[in-house]
Amino acid sequence: MKHKTSQTIHNDAKLPENKSDPVEFTDIVGGIGRWQVMLLLTTMLSGLPIAWNHLGMAFLAFPVDHWCARPNGMNESLETWFAEYLPNDQNEGKPQHSRCEMFALNQSTDEVDRSKAVPCNTWEFSTGYYSLIEEWHVVCSNDWMLSTSQSVYMLGFLAAVLVSGQIADLYGRHPTMMMNIVILFFFLIPRIHNF
Repeated sequence: MKHKTSQTIHNDAKLPENKSDPVEFTDIVGGIGRWQVMLLLTTMLSGLPIAWNHLGMAFLAFPVDHWCARPNGMNESLETWFAEYLPNDQNEGKPQHSRCEMFALNQSTDEVDRSKAVPCNTWEFSTGYYSLIEEWHVVCSNDWMLSTSQSVYMLGFLAAVLVSGQIADLYGRHPTMMMNIVILFFFLIPRIHNF
């Protein structure tokens, strides 16, 4: 019985005689076949929920135009509200109404004190688009919440990757990947009403 030597490996591909001769990767693992295509498709499909999570903030929290809300009972048009009650800011060299401040307003007399700008407590939003910025009022002094939530998400992702690596060493990559996908869907299902 003839044994294969150490010079031959998968598909009888020969290793180079000299260590300086290059070996093609496909010589070792084989070309593209049914197994490689199935592996690629499975990996791509299992990665979709992860990509949706990573890109969620870009689509769900895109900036929406906002301004200080008009007091209840005030019947001023938006144009008048912008011109009379909101200070002007510079946005890329162009004048624009302030998004976070309004002139001090005496509620009983509706007089405007143009010498004093006060921060907004409530906001109105442009009706063209809707995002979680509007739902949670994550504007002005609350805009730090977006970057903080993204940072906390990434820290959780980092912890999951480190823990998953250890679990994969114990139980295998496939069961670990399936467990992570189930956990991901478990945490996404309660939030489905936001989509």
